[in-house]
Amino acid sequence: MLEVRNVVGGYGEIQILHGVNLTVHRGEVVGLLGANGVGKTTLLRVISGLIRPSGGQVLYQGQDLVGISPARLLRMGIAHVPQGRHIFSDMTVKENLLVALDRVRDRVNAGERLEYALNLFPRLRERYHQLGGTLSGGEQQMLAIARALAPKPDLLMLDEPSMGLAPVIVESVFKTIRQIAEDGTTILLVEQNATAALHVVDRVYVMETGAIVHESERLDDSELQRIKEVYLGLGES
Repeated sequence: MLEVRNVVGGYGEIQILHGVNLTVHRGEVVGLLGANGVGKTTLLRVISGLIRPSGGQVLYQGQDLVGISPARLLRMGIAHVPQGRHIFSDMTVKENLLVALDRVRDRVNAGERLEYALNLFPRLRERYHQLGGTLSGGEQQMLAIARALAPKPDLLMLDEPSMGLAPVIVESVFKTIRQIAEDGTTILLVEQNATAALHVVDRVYVMETGAIVHESERLDDSELQRIKEVYLGLGES
């Protein structure tokens, strides 16, 4: 579904990515793990059209995405929830979702998409007429994900959805991420919280200094622990 081939890029003359290769198959939840500053967010920005790579290809269902605008990528079925919970703080939950529904590819089913998002995140239904800026951090993350789901994407990219959230909220958000995948959306998940991420992904890549250094398809307990110890420096947990 998504294939990143030898991608090189960064910001101006500063190269962050050094020949990144990554594949996401339809129906998977793929984790991209690594410490802060290794290039995970930069890679998502390349895939979503926010940064043009200086080399390599980004293929989505066989089509090269390089040079395609983020708006068009959204219409093609690619949604990106960036780090930092990008919502409209001066709009209500309802208004935030209605703005997102303007981008629904199938307008006939817009109401169904709204109900789907609210059923995934019942807390948003409770806060439906509350301003986005007054929501808790966890509720804002729920709203950001719900907004991304409104256009019914085929591929959902999440950048650090656990950042700044209490452990109990992280557990709830990741449980919902797994549900979204089971409902048919393919997910590329960028995370520093390996403990949370490794229990919801089907495969995992580990990134260091702008390159993929490990890929694993066998995620039993021993492999999870090995990834945390060898690549993420987390040790016993």
